[in-house]
This record gives sequence, structure tokens and C-alpha cells, in this order.
Amino acid sequence: AKVFVRNASGDLLGDQATADANGDFFSTLTPAKANGETLYVFQVDAAGNRSLPATDVAPDLTPPDAPSNVRINAAGTVVTGTGEKGAEAVVMNEAGQEVGRATVQANGNFSVSLNPVQKDGEELTVIIVDKANLESPEVFITAPDLTKPDSAENSKVVADGTQVTGDANPKEVGATV
Repeated sequence: AKVFVRNASGDLLGDQATADANGDFFSTLTPAKANGETLYVFQVDAAGNRSLPATDVAPDLTPPDAPSNVRINAAGTVVTGTGEKGAEAVVMNEAGQEVGRATVQANGNFSVSLNPVQKDGEELTVIIVDKANLESPEVFITAPDLTKPDSAENSKVVADGTQVTGDANPKEVGATV
């Protein structure tokens, strides 16, 4: 029998194969199918009779694109953006710990609730993970800084009254005192 591989549109994929004496066949797909496409395999006998299709799914070897339009809300509670529909949007903190995950909707949008709230100017990493567990390139966003700094300590007015010195919170380097 002759063997043909077609896509969902009916296009021939690769070369026609001929089954050997054991019924085995080999067909090279051109180009290779590596995005989880459904393939339909038909046999046609010498009399021209065509079989019902056997279906197979090509492996998904292509990672998703990086998320886009990534934003964090002003309260540090939700990250939104767009990505590959049906995949998962994952948000991680600076330590690489997951702080939120949500499914990308059919329209390509995602909304990830963060736990704990990210409100101290943390750098967050956002990726898309598809159903084949392939990861997109990373996108970085900065959480809002809603945390008040500690009070300055050991403040003193110098003897001539022209300056005040003291110790500020080291996490607030560059802050105005």
C-alpha cells in the first residue's frame, strides 16, 4: 500500500511512502512538524481504495514566545499581559520562587494574582510555559515600591547647626532624607 501524511487542510506533508512486506513504512515530513500539529495518515491500496485516517500528533518542540504587554498593577497584587493561549503565565520573585500562575485565556490575555503581594520594588520574572513544559524567554518587571522606609536612626545636629547626620535604612540607598 501507498501511505500519505496530510495536515488538517488536506495538504500532503512530505513524501509518499510504500509499505514494505511487513507493513512498515517511512515518510519524511518536509518541513518537520514540531508544533503539536495533528497529522492524518492514509493508506491507499493497489485498487485505489483509501483507508480512514489514522491520527497522530507531532511533538511540540517550539518554546512559546516571550510574554508581551506585561504590567503589574499599582497595588502589586496582579500581573497582566499576553501570551500563547492555553499555556501558563508564571511569575517568580527575585529568589526564583513562584509567586503566581494563571492560564492564558483563548484571547491571549492572562491575569496572575500574586501571593504574597509584591510591593517593595522587587524585580519579578514572567515566563510562559506551554503544555509541552517548554519555557519562553524571560520578561522582567519591577513591582511598585509601596513600603515606607524605616526611620533614620542616630540622627544628630552637628555642633555648628549646619548639618544633620545619621543612619538611614541600607535598602533605601539614594533616598531623599
